[in-house]
Amino acid sequence: MKIVIIEDDSAYADELSNMLKDLGHDVLSVVSNYMDGVFQIRELKPELVIADVHLKGAKDGIDVVKDVSYLGIPTIFISIDDSKINYEQSQKLGFYHFLIKPFHKFTLASILRLIQKEQVEKQLSKVYTFKYGSKVAKIVFEDIKWFESERNYTSIITKSKKIVLRMSFAHLLMLFDEDSVIRIHKSFAIPMFQLGKVDFAKNLIEVEGIELPMGRSFKKDIRLRLDTMIS
Repeated sequence: MKIVIIEDDSAYADELSNMLKDLGHDVLSVVSNYMDGVFQIRELKPELVIADVHLKGAKDGIDVVKDVSYLGIPTIFISIDDSKINYEQSQKLGFYHFLIKPFHKFTLASILRLIQKEQVEKQLSKVYTFKYGSKVAKIVFEDIKWFESERNYTSIITKSKKIVLRMSFAHLLMLFDEDSVIRIHKSFAIPMFQLGKVDFAKNLIEVEGIELPMGRSFKKDIRLRLDTMIS
């Protein structure tokens, strides 16, 4: 996941950043105050924000999240203060996770897996609309098996049909959330939920009983994504 950290204790911010990297996540930015927090979140649009409730200055971590709430980014609030009022203030913004410092790396890993599961479930139900020829197709993301580039055309292979679109492969993949689709070959990409049976020795990935080629230049990214899913 791509993460922004808002923490005014520099030593703890470094510790948290290293913890997240060890778990296979990407720390986009570490900031220590309200203004930088709001700016970085709006600019970088991370998949997750980890914010200390208490920050130096007039506005705190809750104010940061409140002012970017329209972006709908999941948040983990952290605090050394375990008072009930901090928890209740954070919950008024909606359902957010709350951890008391210091916390163990595996505790954080469990919360991250839960957030990723919530995001996957939300992504799976997302509906995409495509126009091809005189027809219009509505595709639910969880019905997609793979994407395939065929010269000047790109195909979406679903559980029930094949939709051929006159657009570039790169353009099609940009329509989907970056972390929801992975390129496995110059001519193939698959939804992340289809990344399961991988044979690195034979350079093959099995998707619902069909073997797709895996390009050597894509192996490193595939391994990293698999490690993130497991960690």
